[in-house]
Amino acid sequence: RRKGLTSIIRAMAEGKNLIKYLGVARIDSTADHVIIASHCTDVENLEEYVKYLDKILGHESKIKEGKLLRIPASKESYDFLVKQPRKDGEYDMRMVVIGVVDRLMSKSTCAALCKQITNDFKERHKPRQIVLAAEGDLNAASRKLFEAAIKAHGKDKMGDLNEKLSTVKNQMKTNLLATMERGDNLDDIEDGTRDLMDGAQRFQQTSTALKRMMCCKNVKMTIILVLTILVILTIIIVILVCTQSDACDASTGDSNSSPAPAPAPAPTSPPTV
Repeated sequence: RRKGLTSIIRAMAEGKNLIKYLGVARIDSTADHVIIASHCTDVENLEEYVKYLDKILGHESKIKEGKLLRIPASKESYDFLVKQPRKDGEYDMRMVVIGVVDRLMSKSTCAALCKQITNDFKERHKPRQIVLAAEGDLNAASRKLFEAAIKAHGKDKMGDLNEKLSTVKNQMKTNLLATMERGDNLDDIEDGTRDLMDGAQRFQQTSTALKRMMCCKNVKMTIILVLTILVILTIIIVILVCTQSDACDASTGDSNSSPAPAPAPAPTSPPTV
């Protein structure tokens, strides 16, 4: 089962068309049938497909109403499909859906393919057209419905898968390149961060040394200023002290050298008469 799934995925990935031939036949009698509409995607093997389908349609006993008949081709990788829809109202003729599909196509997909062709064919053509049609008369009128069936059950799904695979592949490449580029950018950012850290460390060391130098300079300036103020105050105090001493000495000398006071005059007696 795993090998079968792997083969299907591989075939779909390679873009292989699983539907090679589609058609609608009318069985008029045991020995008389006609393919009134058909569409082939593998023109090279068209004659071989029609030859084998004619043989299968000639064995009327094998065809059962409402039953899907799938016959594998000998020494080939494809199967023949034959399904007679159940009679419905006006469509009481023996109409048969025929086809050639790859062996990788599942049974459910084959059943859905036959059902879609039956419904679309009845919707497209009236019962009188189907009864009176000769071989190949409805090929052109049925081409679009056959192509729609192939698109719905074969080619379009493979194309979607191919497109998805291609998109995923391109996305993976883009992500890989982005990752590599981001890795280079991360290396550059890491180097830049390391340089910034080194620069910050050097700046911190330089600022610390400068701070110490400025502190020492401020201390020296403070000491010098204080000493200068002290010297100036000392000089002023000395000058003041000396000035007061000189003033005291001068006042003392003046008091010692001052003359003695003159004696008071003697009292005179009044004259006598």
